[in-house]
Order: sequence, then structure tokens, then C-alpha cells
Amino acid sequence: MSSSKAKKRILFITVGDDRVASSRVYVFQFLPFLKNDGFQYTIMQFGPHPRNSFKSGLKRYLKAIYIYSRLIYKILALNISVIFMSSKYDTIFCQKVVLLPFTSGFLIRRNKHLVYCFDDAVYLRQNFWPIGIFRRAQFDAFLNKSPEIVVGTPYYFEQFSAIRNRIKFIPNAVNTAAFLNKVVSIEKTTIGWIGSPNTTKYLMNVFKVFKQLSEKYKDRVQFVIIGSDKSKLKDFTFCEFYDWELEGESELISKLDIGIMPLDDTEWERGKCGYKLIQYFAAGIPAVASPVGINRNLVENSEAGFLCSDDESWFKNLDTLINDRELREVMGNKGRKYAVDNHDVRSIYDKQYKHLFLK
Repeated sequence: MSSSKAKKRILFITVGDDRVASSRVYVFQFLPFLKNDGFQYTIMQFGPHPRNSFKSGLKRYLKAIYIYSRLIYKILALNISVIFMSSKYDTIFCQKVVLLPFTSGFLIRRNKHLVYCFDDAVYLRQNFWPIGIFRRAQFDAFLNKSPEIVVGTPYYFEQFSAIRNRIKFIPNAVNTAAFLNKVVSIEKTTIGWIGSPNTTKYLMNVFKVFKQLSEKYKDRVQFVIIGSDKSKLKDFTFCEFYDWELEGESELISKLDIGIMPLDDTEWERGKCGYKLIQYFAAGIPAVASPVGINRNLVENSEAGFLCSDDESWFKNLDTLINDRELREVMGNKGRKYAVDNHDVRSIYDKQYKHLFLK
């Protein structure tokens, strides 16, 4: 280990802990490798933020004011902390969190290496007026000052073409070694989805198809949903629901025979990075997905699944995979190879990630 590596110090500003997918993917899963290579680091966690549980009326309005007042306070407190702490670090790595122009300018003047990372189209989020305008203006200003920008999909090269020379694409990575124990069921075919409460809405895109398949195959097909907001899926009575937990995630995914990733086709979804598909592939599972954003690239490049744009194609392709176990195995093996070759966490770290901090 060189002495120059041992002296590198990193301040990570994350949106959550390792239970938040984006923070886990772009920060926490790399920490053991950084530590082993002699890097020193500190984590500052900015989120999560309280949610507005009121659907309408004065209570929702007042709660919104409270939430965004707290947000402004947290932003100011974060920026003050970063300024005072920055002398201890060589690199400031901001994961989705936008620093104020004064702070980013201060860091650059002090020759601090500033890296901004985002794997969602966070610039599209609408907030209580005028906070939404404030946040978008801050995002644009911060992006224009950030000397290095990490994104999770090439889509952002198109969206920010004026600064594409400062954008670095680092694909989502997974620990492919954690998906070695694929469970093969002979009696029934298991179709599954993994996600978060916030992404539950996409399952409504395949409800009719799921219902048709359930009625056609009865007990021969099992539907598994992991990590959803079950209150939004009351009609999915034929499905098995599992709460998401970091420990045991790979084991649950490995029980699936087919993984799905339905999406809407809007700018927000085009900015997603295909993490579900990469997890399915790592587990040796063929995937059926909407042809939105990076999904198309992942499925076509891996040859490990099908792309579906309507109910008819969703039903046809799922029906094909249900009845062709050999095809599932062939596609699953291709997906596994693709994930190991292109998305393994150790490989991504060695080839791309650690070089962010060797400036």
C-alpha cells in the first residue's frame, strides 16, 4: 500500500444508510474496499426526511410548510458543517445532496476535490412553491461547479450535454458472489418483483397480466412481491408478500425463476439505473421489463430477458418463460455472466470507483 493512498481522506454525504438502495450502491458497499486500500472516510447522512401523511386540506398544507422549513434548516446546517470539516478531507463526495453555491465555491477555492453523484433524475422533483424553484436553481448551480459528476446511466450525457466532459458513468454494482445459491423449483414457476414502497405503483402496470396468468396456471405459478407498500396492492390477493431486509435480500431473489421490472415511460424513469435487473441477472434469473431508459440496454446487451411495452407482450413473454424451463436456464446463465463481467462490485471498484479518490 502506498503512503499516498493512506493519506487520502473522504467525506461522504449520503441520502441514507445502507438500507437506502442508492446510498448502498454508490457508497456503503465500497467502504470495505476503500478501508482495505488505506483510505480514511467519514459518513454524513442527510436523510431520510419526514413524509406528508395528510392527503389534502389545511393539515397537509401546514405539514408541507413544516417539512420544507426543516429541510431548509438541515441544508443550512449541513453546509456549515461541511465548510468547517472540509480541512480534514481531500475529497467531498455528495450523493444526491446539493450543497449551496457558497459552499461548493469555498471547497473549490480550497482545492478540495468535489464529486457529485446522482442515480435518479432528482432535478425533476417538484416541491412546495417556492422551494421547488429554489432546489432546481441550486441543483443547476451546483452541477455547473462540480468538477466531477458520477451518474448511473448514460441517459444523463444527453440531458446535460453542455457538461458531459465532466460526467463519469459508473454502472450500478452488486456483490455477485452473494447470488451463488440459485433455488430451482420443479413444481411451480415463481415470478417476482423487488423494490421499495415508493416504486410500488409500477406493479399496477402488470396487474391485469398477473391476474390472467394466475387464473390460467392456478398453483403452477407463484407471484412474489418484495419490499412493496402492501396497502397499495389490495387487489393482488394471489401474491405472496415479503418485507425487504438487507440481510436475506439475495436469498429471496434467488428463489425467483423470473424477475420483472415494469416502469412508466417518463423522464424520471428514463433516469433510473436498472438495479433490479442487475440483481436478477446476478442471481441467474431471466428478466421481463419495460423498454424504458437503461432497461433496454441491459436486456438487449445481456440477452437475458424480454422487453414488453403492452399487456399483450407482457403476457406472451411471461407465458413463454413459464412453459420453457430450458429457456429460463439459458437466459439466466447469460444474465449471470453479464452481471459478473459488467456489474461486479469488486471489478467496478478496481476499474472505476477508487480512481475517483486518487486525484
